Amino acid sequence: MNQEDMKHCNNCGKLISINDLYNYKSKDVLWCETCANNQYNNWKAQNVIEETIEIKEKRCSICKHVKPAKEFYKDRTSRTGLQSCCKNCSNKKVMMWRKQNIKHTREYAKNWQRVKRQSTAST
Repeated sequence: MNQEDMKHCNNCGKLISINDLYNYKSKDVLWCETCANNQYNNWKAQNVIEETIEIKEKRCSICKHVKPAKEFYKDRTSRTGLQSCCKNCSNKKVMMWRKQNIKHTREYAKNWQRVKRQSTAST
């Protein structure tokens, strides 16, 4: 790997391959995976809403149907404590993403299986 393929993380300064850097808020700001994960975790911790609104029904942002609250997945960062789309639409969204990103999905599944086999073999 030549020097042109390497860049410094704008946050910690580590020299890393361009492929392993993440764009943070703009194309000019590049962060390593560790810094990007730390930033995301800090943001998520700050955006957890302590007081949620108790609701019995909610309108799905995708299908626009009003459904009972139990038809929505939980979301700690939301005022209602629920995701904006219902479970059915959320599942369809995930399945569509997996079909569009089949290579990533297969690679993730292989890695997960390998890690699971290693952990059961070591115990």
